[in-house]
Amino acid sequence: MFSLDHSRTLSLTACDIGTPTMTTLNEICLSLADVADGASLQSDRIAIVLRLGSSFSSDTASLFSSVSSNAAGSLVFVESADISSTAHRLFTDEEKKRFVGKVDGKDAESLLFFWFPHSANDATLDVDGNGEDHPNCGLPQLPCRTLETGFTSLKATKSALFLNSPDRIKTVLATAFAEQTIKSKNEKHEVTIECMGGLTVSTNQQLILYTIAFVFEAGKRTSPFASVSAGSLQLMSCSFGTDTPTALGSSLLHVKGSVEVESSSFSKLSTTDEKGLIWMEQANQNIVSFVSTTIACCTSSSAPLISLTLSSTSRQDSWDFDFSGISFTEPSSNDAPTGTLVFISGSSFATQIVPSRFPLINSETDENKFWGFDSLTSVDSSLLVYLVEIGSEVDVDGKKGKDIAYCGHFGVACQTIGKGIGRGTAEHASKQINIQDATKMDERITPNSITLSIVGETGQQPISVLEEGQFEIKNGKLVLSSLSFETDVASFARSLIALHTAGSLTITSCSFTSFSSSTSPSVLSATIQPTQSVTLSNTSFISCNSTASTRSGVLDVTLSEGSTFTLTHSTKPFTSCSSPKATANQIFISSPSLSPSVISSCLQFVWTKTSTSLADFAGKEGDHPVPVPLFLYFSSLGEEVFISNDSCDVSVCGFSEYPCASLAALHSRIGDTPDTTVTFRTSIDHSAELTFTEDTTLAGNEQHLVIKETSTSETPNSLFTIRANMSIEQLFVEIPSTFQHSSLLQCQSGSLEMSNCSLTQKDSTPIPSTLIQILSGSSLSVSKTFFTRVISSNEKAGVISAIITESTYFLLNNNTFASCSCSGQANAIFLELENTTTVHADSFDYLMTNLVLDSSSSNSDTEIEIDVFVVGNNLDKTMTSTKWENSFSREKGSSLWGEDTATGLNISLLPYLVALEGPVEIDDDGKGFEKCGHFFLFCNSLELGLRRMKDASVDTMKVMERITATTQLEPQCDLCIEGNDESSTLSFSLDGCFINSPKDATPSKLSFSSLAIIVPSESSHQSLFSSLSGTLSFTSCTITGSSPNPIAFSLISLTAGDLIFSFTHSKSMVLQSTPLLASSGSITMTNDNFTSISRVDGLGCVLEADSSGSILVQHSLFVSCMSNSTTNWIHLLGADANTLNKENWEGTLNASSLRSSVLLSTSTPSASSVSDIDPHSLLYEFYPRVEHRIVVQKDSTNEDHALCGSPELPCLSVDTSVGLTKVRTVEINGEGEVKTQMRMDGDFLTIEGHKKRGVVKMVGKGQIVNNVFDDPDTLLLSFVSLDLSRSTLEEGGIVVNENGEVKLDSNTVSSLSTIRSSLVQLTGGQAVVLNLTLSGLSFSRTVFDFSSFDSVSLFEVSTTNCSIEKFVKAAEGTRFSLKSSSFVGSNTSPSENEEKEEDLQENVCDWPDSFVFLINTTSSFESVKFTHHTQGAVKVDGGSLTVEGSIFHDNAVVNSSFPSVRRNIHCVSGELTMETLSGGDGTKDFPSAWIKVEEGCEFSSLIVDAHAPLFVPTLLPSLSKVETNKKTAQKTVKLAGKLLIPCGLSLEVFEWNERSKTETDKSTEISLATANIQNWNETSLELILNESSLSNTLSVEHEWQLRLVFGDGVAETEWITVKQSRAAEKKAQTTEAMKVLLPIVISVIAALALFTIIVCVLCCRRKAKQSEEKQNLLNQQELDHVEVKVDVEESMNMMVDRFSNNFPPKTLSESKLENAGFTGNANLTKKEDEEGEEEPHKTAQFLCEAMKCDGSFEMCVVDTRHSLHTRIHKPAPNAPPLPRFQIAFEIIEGLKRMSKEDTLQRFLSKLNPHRILLGTEDQVFLKVEETAAVPPDKHPLHPPNANEPHPTPHRHHLDAISSYDNDNLQRWVAPELGETDKTRDTAEGRSKEDLVKASVFSLGLVLLEMETGIVPFGEIDGINAQRQLGTGTRPNMTDVGAEMKDLISECLDVDKTARPTLSTVEERLIEIGQKTEQLTSGEAESIQDQLKKRTAAAPI
Repeated sequence: MFSLDHSRTLSLTACDIGTPTMTTLNEICLSLADVADGASLQSDRIAIVLRLGSSFSSDTASLFSSVSSNAAGSLVFVESADISSTAHRLFTDEEKKRFVGKVDGKDAESLLFFWFPHSANDATLDVDGNGEDHPNCGLPQLPCRTLETGFTSLKATKSALFLNSPDRIKTVLATAFAEQTIKSKNEKHEVTIECMGGLTVSTNQQLILYTIAFVFEAGKRTSPFASVSAGSLQLMSCSFGTDTPTALGSSLLHVKGSVEVESSSFSKLSTTDEKGLIWMEQANQNIVSFVSTTIACCTSSSAPLISLTLSSTSRQDSWDFDFSGISFTEPSSNDAPTGTLVFISGSSFATQIVPSRFPLINSETDENKFWGFDSLTSVDSSLLVYLVEIGSEVDVDGKKGKDIAYCGHFGVACQTIGKGIGRGTAEHASKQINIQDATKMDERITPNSITLSIVGETGQQPISVLEEGQFEIKNGKLVLSSLSFETDVASFARSLIALHTAGSLTITSCSFTSFSSSTSPSVLSATIQPTQSVTLSNTSFISCNSTASTRSGVLDVTLSEGSTFTLTHSTKPFTSCSSPKATANQIFISSPSLSPSVISSCLQFVWTKTSTSLADFAGKEGDHPVPVPLFLYFSSLGEEVFISNDSCDVSVCGFSEYPCASLAALHSRIGDTPDTTVTFRTSIDHSAELTFTEDTTLAGNEQHLVIKETSTSETPNSLFTIRANMSIEQLFVEIPSTFQHSSLLQCQSGSLEMSNCSLTQKDSTPIPSTLIQILSGSSLSVSKTFFTRVISSNEKAGVISAIITESTYFLLNNNTFASCSCSGQANAIFLELENTTTVHADSFDYLMTNLVLDSSSSNSDTEIEIDVFVVGNNLDKTMTSTKWENSFSREKGSSLWGEDTATGLNISLLPYLVALEGPVEIDDDGKGFEKCGHFFLFCNSLELGLRRMKDASVDTMKVMERITATTQLEPQCDLCIEGNDESSTLSFSLDGCFINSPKDATPSKLSFSSLAIIVPSESSHQSLFSSLSGTLSFTSCTITGSSPNPIAFSLISLTAGDLIFSFTHSKSMVLQSTPLLASSGSITMTNDNFTSISRVDGLGCVLEADSSGSILVQHSLFVSCMSNSTTNWIHLLGADANTLNKENWEGTLNASSLRSSVLLSTSTPSASSVSDIDPHSLLYEFYPRVEHRIVVQKDSTNEDHALCGSPELPCLSVDTSVGLTKVRTVEINGEGEVKTQMRMDGDFLTIEGHKKRGVVKMVGKGQIVNNVFDDPDTLLLSFVSLDLSRSTLEEGGIVVNENGEVKLDSNTVSSLSTIRSSLVQLTGGQAVVLNLTLSGLSFSRTVFDFSSFDSVSLFEVSTTNCSIEKFVKAAEGTRFSLKSSSFVGSNTSPSENEEKEEDLQENVCDWPDSFVFLINTTSSFESVKFTHHTQGAVKVDGGSLTVEGSIFHDNAVVNSSFPSVRRNIHCVSGELTMETLSGGDGTKDFPSAWIKVEEGCEFSSLIVDAHAPLFVPTLLPSLSKVETNKKTAQKTVKLAGKLLIPCGLSLEVFEWNERSKTETDKSTEISLATANIQNWNETSLELILNESSLSNTLSVEHEWQLRLVFGDGVAETEWITVKQSRAAEKKAQTTEAMKVLLPIVISVIAALALFTIIVCVLCCRRKAKQSEEKQNLLNQQELDHVEVKVDVEESMNMMVDRFSNNFPPKTLSESKLENAGFTGNANLTKKEDEEGEEEPHKTAQFLCEAMKCDGSFEMCVVDTRHSLHTRIHKPAPNAPPLPRFQIAFEIIEGLKRMSKEDTLQRFLSKLNPHRILLGTEDQVFLKVEETAAVPPDKHPLHPPNANEPHPTPHRHHLDAISSYDNDNLQRWVAPELGETDKTRDTAEGRSKEDLVKASVFSLGLVLLEMETGIVPFGEIDGINAQRQLGTGTRPNMTDVGAEMKDLISECLDVDKTARPTLSTVEERLIEIGQKTEQLTSGEAESIQDQLKKRTAAAPI
């Protein structure tokens, strides 16, 4: 197998090692050692060549070990595909260089890197940059050139890569083995990381980087430099970054496994990655460690520098991370929290975040540098929470806090107080819990041996206490501050705070709300041990209570010796704290000894008795069984003490909340306390005798003092002995029948005062006592006290026995003695006046007023009942009535009795008490006693009464019933005679009268009051009452005549002085020649009534007065008062007009009464002459002009008074009013005239109509001028609610000269007779016109002439049927605004307005002026409508005009040739902007805008074609043609089309080659303005052209294409093609043909006529037979009949289509239809007659005849009625005005009838103008569906009538289909019915009430359309219109009157329940028609009668 050649070279020739037959070298037959023995091989030769197969292997030692090692050359050459996988160690290290080989055809210097790879444990690679990067480079003999190649060449499980020089990483290197190391070999080498370079550590693999300086190239990285996935990364002595800042873009490290960093640094690296610079995700058993690591000047803009995420699926104790060896130098991070360096997220931080794993942290500066999120507790906070001991302060926040193990500080507050208390170290003797926000307490808190402080940080922080929450203090101190405790627990089983053993409590600025306990006090239960304390400061308790505690509802404190309890508060600490079972609602203090010092030290807050009670604060002292109110112990008893039967007599009783239980105990409490008030709380029983030596008040509060026991003493004393001053108030004393004391009250010295008391004896057994005994030297005052059923056997009196001296007083006032009796001298009172030497009226101070004495029995055997007995000396001096006021009466005068010791008289006291001090009472039945006049001792005459008055110095005499004046009485002093009641009457005898005469020249007053004065028929005096001086007065009297005969004297005659009448009624008197009252003095009459007073001769039946005095007559009434048969009441003789004023006659006279009933004579007239009396003179004085407001009202007078202007005296003309000084408002009541030029005198003037209605009539040159001389900025001239009609304006109108403002508001102008001026002419200032209505006017000048004005605004202005040449002319500089207005021109006949034909070309599209002429103004139109203005609507010459939401409609030039021409806007120059149009021209239905734009006008619009704003013509090709006449060599171009208006039109003609179908190059344009045109109208024109003139431009043989050029040459119509014909030749040819054909045609016609006659005869016979058969059939059953209704706007071809479905084809044969005007069969179209007029009735008549010919129909009637829609929008030329009200009434009546018929109710919802048909006389018919069979007596609108054209019974209505489809008809359907479709009827499922309400809605729209002539929302389709109405949007109602607008708006209410009823609508229409004078009252009644008759004729 081997051979050795001559060169001694061994070659392998035939055997390949590794083949199946030879696998090992041991099998080689020749030993290499033997062959080579002794041989010397050449060094440059390869000794052995081996080709190794894939099966090659060797298990022997070195095969070539015997070969000499001296050989220099290569020994073996090996060829193999994979040497590294097949070779073993065959060579020694010395032999390595002798082996070469080839791998995959590539030569290798050495086989060592194949045959000797790194072992599994210690494989290494060197990278120096000098070797070749073979795939397996890295041996020392063949190092790798780059780090990347070396990293991929590592093959061993544990490998190392050594860097010998700096290198770089360009791509991502991934680990492939368990452990790989990259290390600098000799020194720290630099590795540059390119943007795409990086390292990746795979699962379960480890990468170690050692002593490497990583430098990063600039550029944004997209992935981390090192990524570890479930593996491990170690960084040993490495550095990252340089001194130059480097922006990475991504994270530096992303580790999902372990990372260990030691002695490494990171410098000036920055990232924007959201995960930070180092991002670690740690799983179970992973390690994160930083040892001796420095991070310097690194930044992360979006996240912390280092992020660590701990897996939540691993065990909580499995984490191994350590940051203790990390240090940061100038770190920075923009992520929140600010400056976060390390962020850890995971769970269970409490066991994992420990200080040993982190560097030393400064808690003050590093709080935000280490942060984390604990998913287990959802805590996102600083890691200092877990790293720093909490110390003595813990934070608690119930909203943001978390109850984690380390909560309480650094942003993680504890959630509950219990958790907060558990935090901190045990060695602290005190702990503070800071409450940062609302939290909860859900467990028991017990501070043991420490001081626990719970403090609210800001204000009172809320703490919610749950079921288990409680403070229990056993051995520590609890401090609560700035907290608000509250709970939702209904009731606790314990107190919130319990202190039972050693411990202290301090509560400051806290509140406790809604705490309740079922067993104990709700808030605090404390037993305070010695030296311990409980302090509550500024703490409040709200709605706290206990349901079972018997001591306190809030605080229960038990004190010990040496303990302290303090409650300090600046305001009331308890609110709404009430516990029904507890002794104290709020505080209960129990102490061994309670004293004022103890309690005052406990309760240190402002204490008021009114706010505290036993129920609030109580205490228990030692073993005392009864709790007491606490305030007793620190409050002195004071001036008021209390007593209550339901309390206990403790030592401190008597206070308000704790009264004494008995008077005895209270008496001992009072002791020597002066000025004490005892207040009773309840009724008190009493029996002990008490003596009061200090001033005392018993305030009974209406309580009872029940005397229970009697004295057992043999000599019983008084029960109460008084030796000081005692006051008893509101005390009810009950005295038993066993009462044996000498008295109840005995005043021995001092005084006794009683008020509002009651003393009652229980039964009728007499007692021996006098209840009140006043001894000498004592005083008594009793008021408003009741003594009831006091029955005594005392010798003096049963109630009061008193001795009165000169030094004491005895006062009784408003007392009642009821059923009191005594067997002694007086039942009630015994009064002894102590004897004195000098006795006079004031000797004794006693007063007995308003006593009620009602004794039950007499005092002795006599019948005299003595209630009061007085004993004294000289009673006539001491008894005065003033001291007994209202204490005695005439009826019981004997009850007052006395004994006068001086005279020995024992008599009634009345004689001593009746001194006359009041009115002298007189009566015809009285006595003439000298002291008469009172106590039923009436005087019997006026004379005696006057004498008694004089003696007693009184001035009043009272007539008790009646009295008669029998003599002349002259009092000569002030005298008042008054009546007592209605029976008081004063009459006169013949000589009786009163004369008020002066005494000593002193005027006196004679008064009569409340008397019925009877005037006799005769008297010997001139008057019954006369006054010579002084005052004569009558008040509330009635003066009545006694006879109907005339009397010859006056009732009153006043010579001088004053006459006063007040509330006096004079009636039924006839005077002969004198007045009732004659006065020469002053007269005052107020609220008087004069009835049926007449004077036979003379003027002034009631009053005749001269000028000597003043007169005042106010609020008086004159009824049926006559003088000389005239209504004249008052006659003033020569009165001084200057003394009269209106105020003196207020409420009595008006203008009419001043003119007729009050007469003023300039001199004294004779009785029969009134010629010198001015009946109007009083008007000047009584009703002077009002200063600022003047009334104008035309009356029967001829001229204005100088002082006119008030409502009572209006001026007759506006001229006078405006000319008056300081007039600001002129009110027109009725009509006022302006005849001259009036100028304003002030800064403003308003002329307004009275109650919004007034007429101002301008006559001649009448004019009101707004002056501007004073202050032009404040001048305002206003016209409000006026009718300016019926004026004759010659010139000027209303003028505003230069500045100022004029305002017109709510005025109307109609039917002015003559107008030669403008209505308003303005030359400056401003103008505002509101709600102005002009109707029926004819103006030859401008209505509003604004020649030079600043600002003009017109709102809601309307013109109707007016002939106005120019409405507005606004000149340069005016700002003109026109809004919400409507202008309707006059409806003149065509003959009046039609322009002459010769002026047609000039004026048909031009107009010299317009209704509104704007010259250089700034104007805007909004919601304005112009209609029927033939002269043109608007003209703009300069300035600008903006039009928005307006309508231009039918502003037509009345011209028969061009009826469509309109004159809307003519813009000569300036700017014209059309923004929106709400209807009319320029919209979809009327595309031509008719806006003429000149070259100087800048026109812009989005809705109008800017190229053709005037009109858009069209050509009809089928009717246009060109004819040639050879004889005349002329062509006639006949054009047909629409709007062929001669305004700038030209004809453009092109040749058209019919054969080639192409245009030729010949064309021409012909201006129609200069062409030869014949027969030009709107739809056609004939143009004559000479062929000679066309030969050069057009061919006369080819066809032509024509189009019209319009719009100033910028717009064209569509091209049409016309053929040329030779009319003359055709006519000649036709004539020749007719000569030949005429005989033939005549013969054919004759034959056809004969045939027709035969056919007609046969048809008639057949028809007669059929009629006979049908008549027989009608006798058995009724036949259906078809009524065809034809409306002019309905489509005839659609109607025919419907007939086609009902008739056999033979009936509607094509020939018959053609004869009827139709062509075709399936789709019939209507023909027109020769004049172009439609013949719908003729067509329908034919159809009817066709149906009659068919056997199925008996008759067909052509209905010539037309719809309301047609009547409104397409009226006949000579149609009368639409009777809107008549139609409305008939519609309403029809709807009512339909609502009563079940079969017709569903049609209520379908009312619209298309379904309302009008007869020849505008009778109303409603359409119904064709399938509805309606008997004649049930027809909704028309009952059977012989005059109607269709009286046949049982007729089916077959309506022709309207051109309006359902969608358009939807606009009239009420919105609540929804939208109609083909499958649903809007009335389906609706109630009758709903359908009636829907019909009211539809009716409202019909009324609106009749009023405005516009379809509601006609610019949009019906469905959208209905939707608009459904939202509450209303159509434009500008032209509708206010009252009609209100009615329509109510009908259109979206809320159907708010719509009026049909009857209400009918009534409102009648009212509106009458108010607007569109319907007279007679017409209204006639309409109602017609409707009633119609209803009666066919009731439903």
